[in-house]
Amino acid sequence: MKPHYFSVLTCLSIFLSLPQTADSQTPGNWQSISVDGLDEWSDPGKWWSSEKGVIVAESVGGKSLPKIHHLIWDGKLKDNFEFRLEYRIISSAPQDAGVYFLVDRSRKVNKKGNLAGYQAELDTANLYSTNRWQREGKLFGHIFDGKRHRMFKRGNRVRIEANGTEKIKPLPQSFQATKVFRKPPEWNNCLVRVKGDMVQLYLNGNLANEIVDRVVAKRPSGDAIALQFRPNGAYRFEVRRLKFRTLD
Repeated sequence: MKPHYFSVLTCLSIFLSLPQTADSQTPGNWQSISVDGLDEWSDPGKWWSSEKGVIVAESVGGKSLPKIHHLIWDGKLKDNFEFRLEYRIISSAPQDAGVYFLVDRSRKVNKKGNLAGYQAELDTANLYSTNRWQREGKLFGHIFDGKRHRMFKRGNRVRIEANGTEKIKPLPQSFQATKVFRKPPEWNNCLVRVKGDMVQLYLNGNLANEIVDRVVAKRPSGDAIALQFRPNGAYRFEVRRLKFRTLD
């Protein structure tokens, strides 16, 4: 009987040609998210575009916007995963930017435009101030819970038990926003890790925030990723090298 080399190679070829999604990948392998033409993204509107591998949101004519605008990727990232990107904010004024994760798209967006998910705050508020009391950055490194409408401050490890009781402790290594944040033209690195009921946010390799939330009914539990853009005057938000991987 002849060996079935052809059948094996054919099956392997078909397997490798299948689309790569968060649900089907081998744990540990980083997968790139396409930004070419934003074909894998929704709600681009008039604020988002793709320029040579970089997602760009820019205020038209330097206008401020009363409502938040999002670009959403339905990547089915829900349980155990890591998501990372590089970004920079080009503006002379404090700006509001972030990346949402565990977004539940079935829930309505509130009047301000907040989504039902966690948001890693990437803003630049006060980071450029010459006043040393204002240089700590208003929200940089915080995590906003759009489902509870609550802010978890950077530099903390928060543990919420199933009965709702909370314990808040400082992180083992302090997070200093002005030392961590990189001014343009440099790029900043953002990494989000979700492992069971734990969420961690790393900025430029530094742990900025950690949440352990065991109140299953109240914590964000969606599976979409979203970039946030709300300009305060002239503002350009650039994001590149978006990747994810599943965890064991």
